[in-house]
Amino acid sequence: MKRNDLSRREWLASTAACGLAISGGSTLAQELALSAKHDRHVTKGMIFLHHADPRFLEGLRRHGLLVSHGLRLLNTGLEKHQFGEKWAGSIALATAQSSGDLYYIDRICGGMPYQSLEGIESIARELKDDPRFLGFQVHEWGNSPIHDYERIHRLLLDNDESFDREHFAQYEGRVRSPYFSGGDYGTYQKIFEPLKSLNDVDRYLEGFFRKKVEQTYGQVVSVTGYRQLHHTALRLGAKNVMPEIGNQVPLTALQIAFARGAAREYDRPFGVYYEPWGGLPFGCSCALDFSPWFPDTKHLKKVMDGYKIGPEFGSSRSLQRRLLFFAWLSGASYWAEEWGAENYFGNWEDYPLTEYGRIVKDFLAVSSQYTKPKPVVPAAIVMPPKTFGVDISYVAGQSNKLYRIADPDAFHKKLRAFASDLFASQPTQAGGDADNLTPSPWIGCFDVLSAEAPKSLLDEYGLLVYFDREQADKSPASEDRMLVYDGEKQDAQRCIQSVEHLLPYRVKGRVGVAHARTDGRYLLGIFNNLGITKTKAEERADPKATQTAVVHGPPTGAVFLEGKQYTTRTNKNSIEIRLPAGEVAVLSFPAP
Repeated sequence: MKRNDLSRREWLASTAACGLAISGGSTLAQELALSAKHDRHVTKGMIFLHHADPRFLEGLRRHGLLVSHGLRLLNTGLEKHQFGEKWAGSIALATAQSSGDLYYIDRICGGMPYQSLEGIESIARELKDDPRFLGFQVHEWGNSPIHDYERIHRLLLDNDESFDREHFAQYEGRVRSPYFSGGDYGTYQKIFEPLKSLNDVDRYLEGFFRKKVEQTYGQVVSVTGYRQLHHTALRLGAKNVMPEIGNQVPLTALQIAFARGAAREYDRPFGVYYEPWGGLPFGCSCALDFSPWFPDTKHLKKVMDGYKIGPEFGSSRSLQRRLLFFAWLSGASYWAEEWGAENYFGNWEDYPLTEYGRIVKDFLAVSSQYTKPKPVVPAAIVMPPKTFGVDISYVAGQSNKLYRIADPDAFHKKLRAFASDLFASQPTQAGGDADNLTPSPWIGCFDVLSAEAPKSLLDEYGLLVYFDREQADKSPASEDRMLVYDGEKQDAQRCIQSVEHLLPYRVKGRVGVAHARTDGRYLLGIFNNLGITKTKAEERADPKATQTAVVHGPPTGAVFLEGKQYTTRTNKNSIEIRLPAGEVAVLSFPAP
């Protein structure tokens, strides 16, 4: 079997632990058992969903980067088209369907000028029973409809023009600003209303997302960054979820905790959607004079209303590397890049790897040796009843409003304090990325569950954190496994003590940590998330930001997958590591 012909067993094996239902009513575990006699292959590492450009895939092949991979089919960009005309009879889509790989269509709305979805229903009917089709990406639906709401006011209502089909039409089908990104007039006609309270926002966003789910027969992969809507997306019928992680959005580990918790609750895998945007100087890494987002732009100098594009812009490669390892150890089944084909190679002729490409290659050299890790998550945050979503910009202290509109509710206020105590959240630092993966040893220790999570799932955690006493009193869990967080420091200390008691290996230090198991081994990722500043000229690592991390637990049989050179001391009970700014250490122990 060719390496890029991902077998059914590989896909089943990568998601069997989640019990995802396959069409026909059988679970992945059942399907896996049925297919075992036909195929002995098991998925290694994370699946990369690569941009389906033949030139790009050829470059990946030459460098041995097509290990476990799938396909990302780009729907939109700065181009005008109709969905059905683009994808009905599409060779790219037919190739993806027959490839045996996972694939999805990125994106049907959000983040780019909205284009007509006429014809999507027939494509969705064709794809809805394909277990390898992850869905049509609905991008940033916690942001995009809010931005469009503001545009309706700025472009129409504030200029004494009516919000009606005639006035809206002047902005439809545009590929240059101003444009709407979430939908057309038909999208907003019935759901548009004044947004003043959190209930108003919840109702507006639910109406928006329901329409996308209905249009696609549920074939939606929900992607959100600042707004944590994964539980709601799956409740409303989405097929899969991916948090958008990267320099722009703070508290990456909490983002993943929401997505992973929702995926567990609804028996799904989850992936991550990586944005190389952000940083100071703000912009996006792009090594080539090419981008599939801008098909008519030969020279990427000034596009997207002044955003800067080039190798000197965007987030740090240090952050890219740390996010790769953290997502892998956190149990992400797949990884997709908002920008990918632009970044890996210096040209299309002999495909020299850029630093971006080398980081991915180095990561694959480690991760592809192991079956997909199962994260060790001892605790779960249980949201209050009827929580629609969480605005992580408020939780991180970057905003004092929810969705830039509403006053925070009690849960958001307490969660902000909890994140400060347990995740070491902090405001964005000029030139830094320390607010993404934060310097707390407990960032990998939590999932987030809804109030409707079944007892069978609650029983899998050693600690359940509630934010409401009455809700905790009604919980089916035993009292000794519950903690009510009221925002007090003693609540945080009790939570830390409980979590540490549940872990076989404990890490002390101002570092981020992720725990996982795979192939009979216990994996421990340690991340120094401090001290990296990206400039146009270079990426600077502050030597004063070096952190000492002490791993408490028996070191017998320990193997370093990354960072062995940073070890300073080993004794019978601990390992000490001096980790420079932005660096990663990954240790493997015999499973306790």
